[in-house]
Amino acid sequence: MSKLEKQMSLNKNNYNFYHVVQPIFELKQNKIIGYEFLLRSEQVHNPERLFEMAKSTKQLIKLDKYSIESVFRFVSERESDLTGLFLFINVFPSTILSSGMKEFLQTILLMTNLSPQQIVFEINESECEINLPVFKNAIGQLRKNGFLVALDDVGKGYSNMKTILEINPDIVKLDKYFSEGLSRTPNKQKVLKSMIQLLDSSVILEGLETEEDLMSAKENGVTYGQGYFLGKPALLNTYIKKEEVVTSD
Repeated sequence: MSKLEKQMSLNKNNYNFYHVVQPIFELKQNKIIGYEFLLRSEQVHNPERLFEMAKSTKQLIKLDKYSIESVFRFVSERESDLTGLFLFINVFPSTILSSGMKEFLQTILLMTNLSPQQIVFEINESECEINLPVFKNAIGQLRKNGFLVALDDVGKGYSNMKTILEINPDIVKLDKYFSEGLSRTPNKQKVLKSMIQLLDSSVILEGLETEEDLMSAKENGVTYGQGYFLGKPALLNTYIKKEEVVTSD
């Protein structure tokens, strides 16, 4: 464990946390339908490293809840810019299962007038040790509060069909593996079509980074997409200003 990790105290004064957003598009109309909020730190530039540090110092739940609460505080100040859009907030299974989560959700709901059905909790499945029945019940509590649930990076790591069938997420986000070289990989196109037909959820294809792969995604039935070609992670104002320019034209 590094000296930085040993001294780590996860608060905004020490780490200058902030959020960037990445847009999610309806591909046919080339229209933004929501944003994924991504936690960043001025001191730790690699987001994966930041969460690894939090995990190694047993502060992952603390960081996760801080991130969620920060998004809600931010949203409460920018409601007019986000009306009618879906807001994707990353969350780890251990946070969903943590004590006091029900009360925590009730508290953050009071921070904004946006509908809970605009809030999508995007479940990061990087934690492999999950009691599926217990987790399924916790997901049910999220839905009782009106939130939507997305399963992230499906097709990578620990995501599997059993989890999808048991949780039955509102949204499935397919890992960028399926979009990389999609335009020149017929087998990926076949698998992509099959998955879209099979899943009883809305599907978002992640990792769209070239025009060719974007066109192939559309041709193979993908409705929603996300990736660097569509929009890189940036401050919300970056996209709001772009929208204003388009509207004014």
